Amino acid sequence: MKRLILILFLSFGIMKEIDAQCGTKSPTRDHLQGKVLPNARISTASFRFKIFVTILKNSDGSNAACTEADILAKIAEMNADFAPTFCFNLMGIKYVNNTNLNTDMNVSSTSDVNSLTGYNEGGCIDIYVHKAVRDGSNTAIAGSAYVIPNQYLSIENVGNHTLSHEMGHCLGLTHTHETFYGNELVSGSNCGSAGDLVCDTNADPDVTRSCRTQSTCLYTGNCTDALGYSYSPPVSNIMSYYGCVNTFTSGQFTRMSGTITFDLGFFAGNLITSGDDRYPAAVISNTTISSGIANYTTGGTMTFGWGSPITGTFVITPTGSLNAQANKIVLLPGFRATGGTNGKVRIKTLTCN
Repeated sequence: MKRLILILFLSFGIMKEIDAQCGTKSPTRDHLQGKVLPNARISTASFRFKIFVTILKNSDGSNAACTEADILAKIAEMNADFAPTFCFNLMGIKYVNNTNLNTDMNVSSTSDVNSLTGYNEGGCIDIYVHKAVRDGSNTAIAGSAYVIPNQYLSIENVGNHTLSHEMGHCLGLTHTHETFYGNELVSGSNCGSAGDLVCDTNADPDVTRSCRTQSTCLYTGNCTDALGYSYSPPVSNIMSYYGCVNTFTSGQFTRMSGTITFDLGFFAGNLITSGDDRYPAAVISNTTISSGIANYTTGGTMTFGWGSPITGTFVITPTGSLNAQANKIVLLPGFRATGGTNGKVRIKTLTCN
C-alpha cells in the first residue's frame, strides 16, 4: 500500500550534466566480507530512507548552490534510479550561509568536513548541495560520499545522476573501476574478490590508464587486462565514470540490500519502518512546534488539531517544521501553520510503495 506523506516547510533549471569525478575514498576493507548476500534482488521497495537536504549559500545569503526545484528534480531522478528496491522520502530542506562550504568545499579537508557535518540533521541521510566541490589536489569534482558506507554526502550543482552515484556509495557500492581489491579480469573469474566485487558489472579499467577513452556513450579505449583480453566496461552504469550513466545492476542492488541488512544498526535511524504505529488513529493536539522538525508516523490515520475526544490546537511556528507519514492524514480546525521569512507554507504528498 502506498503511504501518504505530508511535509510542511515553514521557511524557506534542472542541473546541467558534466562528466566529473567523485571524491569518495576507496574503501579500506570490504564491509561485507564473510557475509552471505541475498541471492536475488529484492522485488519490492523494502527499504525507505529519510533524507534531508541542506542547500549552501554564501555568508551574505547570496549565490545559493541550487534552487529547491533543482534538488527536487534530482531526488525524483534518484527515486527512479533506485526503484523499486529503495525509496527516499524528503524530510526537509534548509539553507546554510557559509561561503567557504558553498564555493570552496574541500572533501579532503578535516576542517571543512567537520564544519559541514556540524549541520547534520540526524536521523536522516544528509544531502549537501554546494556551488563548487574539490578534492585534496584542488581538482573540481561532482561530489563525494566521503566513506563507504556513510550517512551524509555532498554534490555540486551539476551532474548526470550524481546524487544517485553518491547515494550508491553511501549504501555500500564502489566505483566499477575500483582497484583497491585488485584488478578484475575481463572474464569475470575473480569478480567476487576484485574490482567492485559485483559480478554483473563488466570489468572496468582503472581511470588513470591512458588507453581508457570514450566518445559520447561508447567506450573507445583499447585497454586490456592482465591476460591480454580487451575490456568492454559498463558505460551506462551509475557507479562508472562514463558519460551516459543511467542504471544499476541487479548485483549492485543485492550488494546495497546486503549493506543495509548486515549493518542495520548503522542505518536503522535513517529508515522508515513499515507499520510504525507510534500514533495509531489518534488526534494530536495541544502541541506547538516552535523549532526543528517534528516527526510523526503511523500505519493508519493521523489527525492534527481540534477534535473529539481531545480539544486543543496543533500549532507550527515559522521556525518549526512538521513531517507526518501515514496512510491517511486529516487536518482539523485548530491546526495552524505560520509561514517563515519567505511567507510560505508548503503541503506536499510523497509516496513510496
